[in-house]
Amino acid sequence: MQGGNEGARREYERRRAEWSAAESQCAAQDDQLSQWRAWLLGGGFLAGWAAFGFQWFSPWWLGIVVAGFVALAIRQERNSRAWDRAKRGARFYGWLIKRVTGEWPGHGRNGAEFADAEHLFSGDLDLFGAGSLFERISVARTSMGERKLGQWLLEPAAVDAVRARQEAVEELAPRLAVREAMALAGEEARGEWKADRLRQWGAGPRVGFFAG
Repeated sequence: MQGGNEGARREYERRRAEWSAAESQCAAQDDQLSQWRAWLLGGGFLAGWAAFGFQWFSPWWLGIVVAGFVALAIRQERNSRAWDRAKRGARFYGWLIKRVTGEWPGHGRNGAEFADAEHLFSGDLDLFGAGSLFERISVARTSMGERKLGQWLLEPAAVDAVRARQEAVEELAPRLAVREAMALAGEEARGEWKADRLRQWGAGPRVGFFAG
């Protein structure tokens, strides 16, 4: 088991290094694009002054400056999204490293809001709170996922349901790229997914996108 953890740690560290390198690259590119936009903006003011103040050339040529500024803005926005994704990737693998090295307590979401003081065994087994089972195993990226995990820990499940969950874990365990994609996508949408709106959408009438 220790050997497996060591192998996992090395892979996580390798991938975190890749995401950290991408993060640094995006940060450098963001600085460069900001400088280009500043120079172009200054040049645009000078060109406008020359065109309107001295009629040295047609003001229509300023459209080139405007188009260049818009293009840089679009490129910087794309770089910003890539930068955010790289940050999430590095953070994700940093958390996985803490899990396999035993440094995870206090570094994850502990699910304290799901604790039930009147539950039969919740407190005795430290299901929620700092250093809890929830904090140890949760990789949920949405409030709905966290709530579902909290329910699973508090409520007994049928044998078939337990086996189905175990099979899902066995299937996902070796598929690190899939888990990474799911984690990053969920992290990006954490603040956008609303459970009540999703339920309303699911309960609403069917919508046809194609005629005939």
